[in-house]
Amino acid sequence: MIDVTMKEKVFAKVKCPLFLGYYYKDEQHQDETVEVKSELKMFGQVGTPNKDKMEQAFPDAGSHVIACDLTSKSFGEARSATYGFAESILKMIPK
Repeated sequence: MIDVTMKEKVFAKVKCPLFLGYYYKDEQHQDETVEVKSELKMFGQVGTPNKDKMEQAFPDAGSHVIACDLTSKSFGEARSATYGFAESILKMIPK
C-alpha cells in the first residue's frame, strides 16, 4: 500500500516554482474538496525559495475548480493571477 499522507520531508524536496490558488472566503465558504489549512501547510513546507512561489485565495470562486468559467465566479481573476505568476516568477513573455 502506498502512503499518500502529507509529509514535510517529501514537500521539502520540491524546488520548482509554485503557484497555489485556492477557494477561501471564510470558515463557512471555502473549498470542500481539499482542506485549505492543509494546502497552506504544504505551501509553507515546500523547498521552493520564497521568491519563486506565490499563493492567492479566490474568495468569490465558490468552487474547488477556480480556473474554469463553468464552475468558478473567479475565472478571470484566477487567469490573471496565473499569467502574472508566469510573467513575474517564470519570466515568460507573452506574444
